[in-house]
Amino acid sequence: MKLITNCERCHSEIKIPSFFNDTRIDLAKSKGETFKKECTKCAHINNIHVDDVIAVKTNIIIITAISTSILSIILTILLWDYGYISLITISIPFTLTASAKKYEKNKILQFNMLFYNSRRNKTNKTLFK
Repeated sequence: MKLITNCERCHSEIKIPSFFNDTRIDLAKSKGETFKKECTKCAHINNIHVDDVIAVKTNIIIITAISTSILSIILTILLWDYGYISLITISIPFTLTASAKKYEKNKILQFNMLFYNSRRNKTNKTLFK
């Protein structure tokens, strides 16, 4: 999961570091209700409210799934003579990938559904269209 918002001036995507920020409340605790972040394209310093940040999907899970699948294929080739071990080595990466995708999807939904200041969000329009 990565956290993003838009620049007020050029509307380009600004990435927000999200280490251990699973909800907007966690983000507000670590950075404050409003914080400043510089745009990498136009160098404008944006005042960002926690409710203007959204969570989106990353490609880390897909990359991890591909690498674990390659590793499982190698293990399957090495353990083929043992029978059922090859089935286990093939099924483990698929199970881990499916559970990691579901976990990330739930984290994104949780972050995007819960707002820090619900009254503010009803009066202000979001930057994303």
